[in-house]
Amino acid sequence: MPIKKSLALLIILITIIQVASTIKTYSQEVNSEVNRVIEINENYAKIVDEINISWREVNITQYIPKQYSDTIFIVKAYDENGERSVILEEDEDNIKMVIIGEIKGKIILEVYLIKHLQVLANLYVFQYPLYPILNIMIGECKTTIYYPKETVKVNTIIPLANITKNGRQKVEYYQSPLPQETKIELYTSFEAKITPITVDRINRIVSITQQIYVKDSILIRNLSGGKISKSNGIKLKMPMGTEVKYVSDPLGKLNYFINVTSENLECTVYPRIDIQSGWTYEFTIEYTIPREKYIVEGQQETLNTPINTILETPIKQLNITIEFPSGTKIIQYTDQPKNIMETKIEYQIHKLIAIETKPSALMVTYIPGSMPIKIPTTIIAYATIIIALAASTYIKYKSTRRETKVRREEYIKAIRDSYMEEKDEYIKLKELIKRYGEGEIDRKQYMEGKSKIKAKIENIKRKLTEITVKIESEQAKEKIKEIEEELGKLDALMSRMEELENKKLSKTIRRIEYQRLKDTNEKTYNRIIRRIEAKINELTEIKI
Repeated sequence: MPIKKSLALLIILITIIQVASTIKTYSQEVNSEVNRVIEINENYAKIVDEINISWREVNITQYIPKQYSDTIFIVKAYDENGERSVILEEDEDNIKMVIIGEIKGKIILEVYLIKHLQVLANLYVFQYPLYPILNIMIGECKTTIYYPKETVKVNTIIPLANITKNGRQKVEYYQSPLPQETKIELYTSFEAKITPITVDRINRIVSITQQIYVKDSILIRNLSGGKISKSNGIKLKMPMGTEVKYVSDPLGKLNYFINVTSENLECTVYPRIDIQSGWTYEFTIEYTIPREKYIVEGQQETLNTPINTILETPIKQLNITIEFPSGTKIIQYTDQPKNIMETKIEYQIHKLIAIETKPSALMVTYIPGSMPIKIPTTIIAYATIIIALAASTYIKYKSTRRETKVRREEYIKAIRDSYMEEKDEYIKLKELIKRYGEGEIDRKQYMEGKSKIKAKIENIKRKLTEITVKIESEQAKEKIKEIEEELGKLDALMSRMEELENKKLSKTIRRIEYQRLKDTNEKTYNRIIRRIEAKINELTEIKI
């Protein structure tokens, strides 16, 4: 009997210790908190997680679902002592952000996303984990979402929440506690007057004269689901004090418009052609920037290398060549230049999003030489135009003489086959949307399948671009334009179909209204497919 009592007392004592330990641990977890800010911008999204750990040192890993791996552009971590090392690892389902070393106190994680917006039914769609997916439990978590400044209206937000406006439209969410590896997906669609782009490459020449003269050759990529209209243009944000001198592409001068805001200078460049989704376009912009803002003068001058002149746009690669006047002696520089010559220094930077308030870490100290006389930009510009037009005319003349009727027929056949292939990919996409709406596949499977189909369509479009420029028949060009218009309508219809299925799955539409819109979409789809097939056949019958 005494043994049984002792055993019972021991069990009770162990239970009390476990409960006390659990209460203590939970109390410690509650003392930790996360503040997440999701800032959706025109050209990128920025996710900032401020994590406060007040109870003990921990190792922190954040998980990002693998479906977002292609959108991750830059990852950074900071504590009170500066930047921390972060390693990205991949497993079957996630990208793991592992912070090197234990953390106690405050740590800030920053993730920059590109290709962050999809286009559905003329609306922009953004998706991302609502709360940080962490390897530890957190006591309290707050998430604030900011929409682009140009947002007209927020149409859908899941989970449901109230939208407020204080300069920018925003939404706030709270979760307490936030269990380990909590996965809640944010889905929101909105209307905004934006044209998302990224910069694949900038070749920048910085000439130090009486002023700082900059020439940027910029290769941009259209990341939106629709086209960038030549009438709407490409918007570049530049620092205050910038003076744009000349804008051109390989064929000559381009029009541009300058708008000075309270924050910066906006230069809208009007391209020569409409830039379709996924296409690239290269142009050159020449401008001056204030000397006093970038150069500390004296017997020895120090140049703060201008990397922050194209603002808030993701730049995959920035090649900078700094040209000093004859007789200049370069005596000191920071970082590791790609190349150094007597009066020239070259840097190469990968993956950056420039912000005007953040100074460059690339400094060059030099003893200045004599200032050269600069040839007026207009003379250079007109010479460039004449040479470009002469070269273009000569190439076109030679090409026309070489091209035979057989070759032109081969081009038409290749165009026909490509358009048929593109049409078939849209048919596959429609079937995928149907399976998603009927619950045969989950959202992750749908997004993966859609991504593959869209990639194929982009490849087909690139191939078509290469071929169609070789067609000289005006009748064939007109028919190609008609086919492109129908395919554009088909793409927009796919977006409306997807948006409709999302509304059904989120139960934000009545069944009768859903069925009515579905039937309308189906009829429209059949009409567009018939028109595309007919116009493709008409293209092959054109006499060239």
